[in-house]
Amino acid sequence: EVVDLDRSRQLALEERARIRAQLAASEATVDGEISDLVEQRADAASSVPPPLLKTYEGLRDQLDGVGAARLVGSSCMGCHLMLPATELDRIKRSPAETVFFCDQCGRILVKH
Repeated sequence: EVVDLDRSRQLALEERARIRAQLAASEATVDGEISDLVEQRADAASSVPPPLLKTYEGLRDQLDGVGAARLVGSSCMGCHLMLPATELDRIKRSPAETVFFCDQCGRILVKH
């Protein structure tokens, strides 16, 4: 019985080692992906005017990590509520570089 238990223990230790190696490889992959995304974000953020970036970061802190949302049709994709027709008209008539905020949730609106 002791021999069987030793054999089971050895198999369990080998399985644990295999799982730990798998976990380490997965963690390394995820860490690499995170590093790439952080670099991409830094590159993207470098083209945003500092005051707008500061506003965006503040909104992210306040709004569960989402400081900007796409405007699809008449809806903000951040809060999924419709904007008033007058606001939509104002957005459509404004230059592309104009920054707008959702009347409902306050996120920066990104035209789709």
